[in-house]
Amino acid sequence: MTEDEVVKDILSRLMGDQKSSFPYYRSDIHTEYQANKATDLPLVYMWGETVDADGNSGFSLSVNGNIVGRMLEEYMPRSHPEFPDVRDHIIGLISRVQRDVVISMCQKFRCTPRQIAENLPR
Repeated sequence: MTEDEVVKDILSRLMGDQKSSFPYYRSDIHTEYQANKATDLPLVYMWGETVDADGNSGFSLSVNGNIVGRMLEEYMPRSHPEFPDVRDHIIGLISRVQRDVVISMCQKFRCTPRQIAENLPR
């Protein structure tokens, strides 16, 4: 498989799974340090939501690199020189798409990322 085919296959598998296709909100995570130390993270998770006086919300969205890395190992060993670049490329694509979806939904429904995530079936 080419690198592009590997990326497409992994993205298709990850995003085709309804449980991993939208981020969870983690109210117990407030810092990057806490996110890095957590061991029970889903593929995509939001944390650190803030809401200003005008009702505008900010949040952090992270992609669990361990899950992506384990899937990528099905196609190439971690020792492969391209492994980090391919993994980071997949993480970046997932992050951008998920962030855009969350922002769009927040604007459309006039709610916070936490409210959206809490109202999704799991």
